[in-house]
Amino acid sequence: MTRSHSNVAGFRTVVYTSVFGGFESIWPPLRPSLAHRHLAVTDSSVQIPGWEVVRPTDTMSLSHRLANRRQKMLFHEGLTEVDFSVYLDANVRPIRALDSLVRHFAESGADVGFYPHYARSSVRQELEACIRRAKIDDPDTALAELESYEEAGFPDKSGMWEGSVIIKNHRSKNLSAAMHEWWDLYSEFQTRDQFSLPFVVWKHGLTVANLDDERFGREHYFVRLQHSSAGRTNSLARYLQARSAENPIWNFAHNAIRVAKGVRQKLTP
Repeated sequence: MTRSHSNVAGFRTVVYTSVFGGFESIWPPLRPSLAHRHLAVTDSSVQIPGWEVVRPTDTMSLSHRLANRRQKMLFHEGLTEVDFSVYLDANVRPIRALDSLVRHFAESGADVGFYPHYARSSVRQELEACIRRAKIDDPDTALAELESYEEAGFPDKSGMWEGSVIIKNHRSKNLSAAMHEWWDLYSEFQTRDQFSLPFVVWKHGLTVANLDDERFGREHYFVRLQHSSAGRTNSLARYLQARSAENPIWNFAHNAIRVAKGVRQKLTP
């Protein structure tokens, strides 16, 4: 990947996503803004409708997970002539043009924009919840990570942010150093990027725009898909969830299988 990205010159906002190793399927955006370029950063050779495929060369020695996080945190630095970038996890399908959301962010003057975590407000709460749900491979490493932040003075009072949607202000003087440290910390601990994000925001004094303050809710712009899991029922549910915003028929089918899955779970001893 060349670092100039001169082919995006003239577009103030670039929307991008990232997948390596076929971990997720990238869905076409619905009703995208023609003013925004949509880039899929991936090692796949498959063309993806609605996305321009970018195959990076700076991730060849990395695991698929690290390759994804590197692009998530640092890909924006190769975008020239761009004011804002919007990163989306691959399980987040954009279903409407993001013009209004980006405008809200631009007017805030913030360095970065996130949606707040749906349930928790501190890193320790999130870490403990992940340990209970066996979502961390090495709990000791995660605890050591948090202890290192607390020893550095991190107050853990600034709230938790979801990293599935990130808007970055390319004019921010603090953004580059913060994103590089986020990458360094994730590379070192390799736990969950949500743990290090609040620390980085605090340490570098980043101003954060709460994207939930925009007049439309996140469901207006995105369908967030459940992560890939085994079983035909789960695969079908994920497929219908992705298509539910396309028309009422797909939405009806998605709701029907949700009800069916709920009934099955209640009947399972």
